[in-house]
Amino acid sequence: MLPMDDGKIYFNNEEVEKNSEKFVPPRVAYTSQNPNLFSDTIKNNVLLGLKEEKENLNQAIYSAALDRDISNFKDEVNTVIGSKGVKLSGGQRQRVAVARMFARKADLYIFDDISSALDIETEIKLWDRMFERKNITAMVVSNRHVALKNADKILVMKDGKIEGEGKLEYLLETCEEMRQIWGLEA
Repeated sequence: MLPMDDGKIYFNNEEVEKNSEKFVPPRVAYTSQNPNLFSDTIKNNVLLGLKEEKENLNQAIYSAALDRDISNFKDEVNTVIGSKGVKLSGGQRQRVAVARMFARKADLYIFDDISSALDIETEIKLWDRMFERKNITAMVVSNRHVALKNADKILVMKDGKIEGEGKLEYLLETCEEMRQIWGLEA
């Protein structure tokens, strides 16, 4: 996280004095659009050093909408994915990284455009399963409709500035940038 120029950051109603100490693992789990994977098994890429608990691993894989893909692999979670995950599709790589996040108990989950390589059916399943999870706080960086429609609060940004803030319905009425993202204006 970049240092602040101005303002304050609050998390769970508490002011964060040093974001460089607060927003790091294990408190925060993050995955990007282009995640780092290792030439190892799916299981080891998801657990990444965590003690294996089968229920936790299975739940993380399910929440990442990766369960059906894994059941189609001969060695299932023990499938070796090759250097940087080359044996997986782009969407499968993204979902292995999402499963890695869900295998951890974090205060904040940050999803940085993680559904860009997914087909619409898998994307819907991923977000539906993410929103099924209870008692989590997530920050989602996305312009994808399926990710935005269930958000409790949306911040619309343009050129580094906040253009609008609120629920989707409100923003579609009040924010030109949101209407453009949604495809309602040219």
